[in-house]
Amino acid sequence: MSIFIRIWFFFSLIVVLSLSFIAYTLTQQVKPNVRQVVEDTLAENANIIAQLIAEDVDQQQVNTPEFDQKIQAALSRQLDATIWQHKKGQINQQLYITDPKGMVIYDSEGQAVGQDYSKWNDVYLTLRGKYGARSTATNPKDRNSSVMHIAAPIIYQQKLLGVVSIGKPNQSVQPYIARAEQQLIQQALWIAVLSLLLASMVAYWLRHSIDKVRRYAQALAPVNQAPFFYSAKELNQVTQALSDMREKLEDRAYVESYVNTLTHELKSPLTAIQASAELLQDALPLADQQQFSTHIVQQSQRLHSLIERMLLLTRLEKNQHGLELQTLD
Repeated sequence: MSIFIRIWFFFSLIVVLSLSFIAYTLTQQVKPNVRQVVEDTLAENANIIAQLIAEDVDQQQVNTPEFDQKIQAALSRQLDATIWQHKKGQINQQLYITDPKGMVIYDSEGQAVGQDYSKWNDVYLTLRGKYGARSTATNPKDRNSSVMHIAAPIIYQQKLLGVVSIGKPNQSVQPYIARAEQQLIQQALWIAVLSLLLASMVAYWLRHSIDKVRRYAQALAPVNQAPFFYSAKELNQVTQALSDMREKLEDRAYVESYVNTLTHELKSPLTAIQASAELLQDALPLADQQQFSTHIVQQSQRLHSLIERMLLLTRLEKNQHGLELQTLD
């Protein structure tokens, strides 16, 4: 497997796992946060209703048909509201009223009148001057059947007359929770797709850049231009290291060629000098001696010329980076 595919895979894996964890954490926070807002609203409504019905409770009017008709009319009021793209057509609340002992004296659903609710947390805590709330499932097998009850004390002329408790099914706020969770998941998916696309672009750029360095390293032409990367200092350092290594290798090859050529050039005059010197050791006429002596001098001058050219070339090679260039006609 290519290293670039591995980089892309592990980067993508980290992004997906991180987004999954964040999305899971946020969705776990949506439900309690929504219910906290609902609880806050119910607490305010309970205290408002407690104040409005205080006089009726004091005058024992809660058992009359008129009182029930007024409550039922309020709870059955039709709504035509669009709340965060959710169509709401009716009120999803219920209430019951207890006396100071916790006995139910009115129930909007007509089922709990006469029952003892003094042990329920909403009634029990409110009768003792505390904040009373509870959430109870109407069907133990269905977790979504729970109803949130928030209670408030009924006080008339500084006398505690009982408790009014407002209930709201948690199922009624489920559309808002589901919509919030859906939006979170969609946004997480979009972010994941964009992150994977970005990871692909980074992996492609890295592969393309390293491939340029590879092609530069493989090229043997001395005029090959070294690639430069504006946003990758490390790649530029690798390119420079390859350039230095390539220059040293080229210098080494040049020295080897130069030594071979120089050896060949020196071999011919040395051979001629040696042959002439061996002949001069014999008894030769004066004319032959002068001829071989002249030949030795000529070959010696040739050797001296080669040495001078070698020294000049060495100085040029040593100062090749310090040469001053001029444009001439």
